[in-house]
Amino acid sequence: MQKVPMDNKKFYRANPDFVLFDELKALVFKSQLLIGKSLSESIMGLGKVKMLLLTGFFTGDTGTDTDLLIVGSVHKPRLQRMLRQLEKSFGHVINYTLMSVHEYRLRKAMTDKFLYKILEGKKMTLIDEMNIH
Repeated sequence: MQKVPMDNKKFYRANPDFVLFDELKALVFKSQLLIGKSLSESIMGLGKVKMLLLTGFFTGDTGTDTDLLIVGSVHKPRLQRMLRQLEKSFGHVINYTLMSVHEYRLRKAMTDKFLYKILEGKKMTLIDEMNIH
């Protein structure tokens, strides 16, 4: 058996002129929502999550430094185990940022560049008890 490197990937592009392009696009969007729902339920089971945002890899935004922003308190070793499993599923490293509510408020008050890049960028909001909108 030959070992295949993880970076050996194939990329496909959909033809926007294809008759079923809109349906295909809707199907991809629905699958993202299902992943998001499953992920938010899993992460909520790890502690008290006040905010959960998907960015970067999950939204196709390559200019973001993190793929997942979690605000609250969670069991970090269990979170890391869960993320390692996700990385295996996706074949991609998931960069995450975990902040306490206090740290989030402090960074937001001082208009932290890292945080505002996330908040103003392309994101999928799964949990928002911090009222970012």
